[in-house]
Amino acid sequence: MPALTRTEAEARARLLTVHRYTVHLDLTGGDEEFGSRTEIGFTAREGADTFVELKPSTLHRAVLDGRPLDPATLTDGRLPLTLTSGEHTLLIEADMRYSRTGEGLHRFTDPADGETYVHSQAFLDQAQRIFACFDQPDLKAVFDVQAAVPAGWTALGNSVGAEPCKDIWEFEPTPPLSTYLFALAAGPWHSVRTEHANLPFGLHCRRSLAPHLDAAELFEITRRCFDRYAQLFAEPYPFDSYDQIFVPEFNGGAMENPGLVAYKEAFLFRSEPTPYERGYRTKTLAHEMAHMWFGDMVTMRWWDDLWLNESFADLMAYEVTGAWPEFTVHRKTWGYDADQRSSTHPVAPAAVPDTAAALLNFDGISYAKGASALRQLSVWLGESTFRAGVDAHLTRHRFGNASLADLVDTLTEVSGRDVRTWAEAWLRTTGVDTIRAEWAPEGPSGTWPGHEPDGVTATGTRVSEGAASVAEPTSERAGGARRGGPGGVVPGCALWGDGSAPEPAPERAGGAREGELGGVAAGGGRVGEGVTPVPEPTPVRAGGARRGGPGGVAPGCALWGDGFSSEPAPECARGACEGEPDGVAPGCPRGRIGSVGTGGPDRVTSVGGRVADGAAFAPERTPGAGAAAGEGEPDGVASGCPRGHIGSARTDGTDADATLAVRSTGTRPHRLALGLYDYDDRSRLVLRERILAEPGGTYDLVRRPVLLLPNDGDLTYAKVRLDAGSWAAVTASLSSIEDPGTRAVLWTVARDLVRDGELPPTAYLELVARHLPYESDPVLTESVLGFARTTVADQYVNPGQRPAALAGLADVCRALLGTDRHAAALRTLIDSTSADELPDVPEGDLELRWRALLRRCVLGAADEKEIDALEADDRTAAGREGAARCRAALPGRAAKEAAWRALFGDELPVPLLAATGQGFWQSEQADVTEEFAPRWFDAATALAERRGPAVAAALARHTFPAHTASAAVLGAGERWLERGNPAPALRRGVTDRLDDLRRAVSVRGPGGGAAP
Repeated sequence: MPALTRTEAEARARLLTVHRYTVHLDLTGGDEEFGSRTEIGFTAREGADTFVELKPSTLHRAVLDGRPLDPATLTDGRLPLTLTSGEHTLLIEADMRYSRTGEGLHRFTDPADGETYVHSQAFLDQAQRIFACFDQPDLKAVFDVQAAVPAGWTALGNSVGAEPCKDIWEFEPTPPLSTYLFALAAGPWHSVRTEHANLPFGLHCRRSLAPHLDAAELFEITRRCFDRYAQLFAEPYPFDSYDQIFVPEFNGGAMENPGLVAYKEAFLFRSEPTPYERGYRTKTLAHEMAHMWFGDMVTMRWWDDLWLNESFADLMAYEVTGAWPEFTVHRKTWGYDADQRSSTHPVAPAAVPDTAAALLNFDGISYAKGASALRQLSVWLGESTFRAGVDAHLTRHRFGNASLADLVDTLTEVSGRDVRTWAEAWLRTTGVDTIRAEWAPEGPSGTWPGHEPDGVTATGTRVSEGAASVAEPTSERAGGARRGGPGGVVPGCALWGDGSAPEPAPERAGGAREGELGGVAAGGGRVGEGVTPVPEPTPVRAGGARRGGPGGVAPGCALWGDGFSSEPAPECARGACEGEPDGVAPGCPRGRIGSVGTGGPDRVTSVGGRVADGAAFAPERTPGAGAAAGEGEPDGVASGCPRGHIGSARTDGTDADATLAVRSTGTRPHRLALGLYDYDDRSRLVLRERILAEPGGTYDLVRRPVLLLPNDGDLTYAKVRLDAGSWAAVTASLSSIEDPGTRAVLWTVARDLVRDGELPPTAYLELVARHLPYESDPVLTESVLGFARTTVADQYVNPGQRPAALAGLADVCRALLGTDRHAAALRTLIDSTSADELPDVPEGDLELRWRALLRRCVLGAADEKEIDALEADDRTAAGREGAARCRAALPGRAAKEAAWRALFGDELPVPLLAATGQGFWQSEQADVTEEFAPRWFDAATALAERRGPAVAAALARHTFPAHTASAAVLGAGERWLERGNPAPALRRGVTDRLDDLRRAVSVRGPGGGAAP
């Protein structure tokens, strides 16, 4: 069926004003079809021809202004209409098909209890599979909805529903909505309800998942987000209720339907979640709620501005939760990866010609890069100015449609700055800039052509041309972080000049991170003009962030806005620090409270490398270093402990005056912070100060730091390269840095280096072995483990090095067991170890049992009978997916052929297709699956053509043979692209997978890359 073009949509928007949809859906008629009756009230501005969209199994009747239309004129989902100027009423009665691919109205039968559920997914242009409509975002209308459902079912919609009469549910009229935001869910849901701010809140899931609906925590997160947005937005919450529903076989992560947000069921944890999983769920809830204002109340005119909805919601989610280190290592890396592929595109594409093209740009650029750009814009404008502009935009376009140009115009009006030029540089260009700071080549007075240090204050902070002078620091933060940037704001904070601080300014436990959007540190609070400096708090959990709040969010986080918890600081993991000066016992390798893994110092080599004897990539011992991390060492740090320095890697930062220049490979303007770090008397890298900087500027320093980190605080979107001395300090002492935000930036630098072939994969794994046992932030730990296990070990190291790489990662994971990083470590350990070394998992933890069984299947240590037995214990949708994944992972040829037939048949719903593909390709079985890889391309082409874009996208994402860096697969894929004409979603997805594979083949080349 043809995609709606932008030209067609603009012509129809000029012609029509749509007033109301009156929709009646009959879900009582059987398993395959449902009845759909729609009456549309609209006005035509002039006489013209147009069309309405619907995709029925049978069109029974179409009536325009009382005049029957011929159903046979329906072609490719379009019913032609000939209109006169004035008001019109169109009536459509049809039967529609239930979906099995998550598009339109999806029907699912629960294997646990046989109950049936249906839920809608109208995004992007799937509303026409449910009811007749003018299916484009800028023809908003009021929705009056009724749904007839089987007895015992509950129906939920965009608005409050009345108690059913004869099993017919009727919902209150909505405010004007776009068609893609229509929502309906029906079935015997398990529901928990409450009220907040005089609005009904609800949580809903399948009955069989009721034990996993942690309603207290989910409601607490929801209330906190709601209250925070009530503070941030001038416009009140725009709808009459807020329901959240967890639906089966959902293709995405979540959907921001007004009043009825839908989530994938994986957010209901059947196993103990990792801190990242719990925190990511919190961010997702916050993201979807932000859409109620930006996306639902104010909606883009056309799909070229879809990115703005998603980027803004991402920005707000991380702002209100304060989880910026997670944004750095998880979210932004998604954007960086997408932006370095051949399919890269501007954040704001110049043209999205049709709805099919819109789906292709729904990626890490639309979310993560866009959110990063908006964060940089708020830094550039000042947070209060940015928020005032957003508020003005929302008020001006309330319940209407708007474009990027409208937002830029409003921000320009509010700020008086040239936002248009900024937007052209940031939003209409592609690729990732690389930023580095370079020392003067000719000593302290050396300069670079065109980079004279004009406009530099006595504090070393460069002043942009035409900007006001920057005030001298007004106070010193304990540990050396300067206060006193523009407006009395900490350098690195986003409040660069407005000094607004409407709330008290508590510091984050372990030290407030500068550089938070809106001056809100990751632990909460603001720093601004007139705010009294807060003394350093008592040390708390390793890494500084308490994790006792709902959803894994620290009680002092900006999401809660209630200050810090009064919970006591946990004891040192070694139990030796109680009562010591500064709360730190001599010899504690972390040098602060509560930070050593249960492995203990006896598991660390003299240079802080491998945590077990004989590890594959253990660094060489430093001559003269002590043999173990012992008690009573000078400075309280054992020789070679990675918390301190190693031999000649240390410099004391005592050079004479030094001059540096900030360079960028691109032309975008960047406002960022330079972090200057020195060793303290306990051999830890500590922040001396952060300097506000821009590429092209030169900066005079009193002395060189040990570590010079561009983009400390992660305020801009760019790759970072370090000078040789700084990289030496990182390899020696990364885990000694207190701020998890800084460590997140440095782990990302290392990730970029190995991806770009500038750091050997084995050197990256050495860095992991040296520092990850001492990485106190669970989210950073999980991110690093994930990249090391799935990308480095599977794709980047040479096949002969892979067993040693997995063994080394397994040792790292064992050192983390029993800590607050236990969950991620246990999962990676299961994925990395041999069958006879698999750790025990709790009998009641079905998710871990499936994971362990999958590993045994991959290694040929399990069979079909064991899969059947576990599936009998877990008769759920997740159990069915686990069984499909395990069966596909069995190494025998017969098992592979059976999985192949299932994969490329027409029966599997998307989740089972994904699970089968995930199980099929395994690095340990490369010889078994070698013959299947060339067959994949034609088989996928045919299946995508038969089953549509949702299946095409899933094929590329979950079933592509990317299990190893194979030049043969790369060649086959390149030939397929040249000769074939696959579905757009499949072509785009495979193009991206081939780009990643090409990078892996390059990195895996001789030597695996050069040293940085």
